[in-house]
Amino acid sequence: TAVAPDGTAGPGADPAYAFLRARVVRTALAADPLRRRAVRSRRVHLPPLMPQVWGLKLFPRSGGADELALDQQLAALPAPARAAYVLRGLEQLPEDAVLRVLSVAGVADPGAAVRQAERVPDRTVLLASPEFDPCSLQARPTDLLRRRQR
Repeated sequence: TAVAPDGTAGPGADPAYAFLRARVVRTALAADPLRRRAVRSRRVHLPPLMPQVWGLKLFPRSGGADELALDQQLAALPAPARAAYVLRGLEQLPEDAVLRVLSVAGVADPGAAVRQAERVPDRTVLLASPEFDPCSLQARPTDLLRRRQR
């Protein structure tokens, strides 16, 4: 069986995908606002902005009550625990592989992150909904009333 750099094994273990997975997790953990507040520097840390397009307003899709509840539960977790939840639910990795991915991504205590993620009810089916898809945005014109007057 093939073994990827993050330690996941099996016939579907593509080393390139595993490398990208670890890189995405590492980057997402580095962007955590709580972690950035702990870092003292002269540079002002601002949250990442939504993409901007002239004449369009872009915003994420809204989900139902279940998606909102899951979003609130995940928001209450620290970033490593959210990553563990997504790796187990969306990527369907076993616990030992999640521990290895988090370790490769630089998490100090991957075991604690997995234990915290286990406290959230298993609603991983909702992770496939458009609300949790980072590539799915709604677009609306910003100046619709002005356009009608022209």
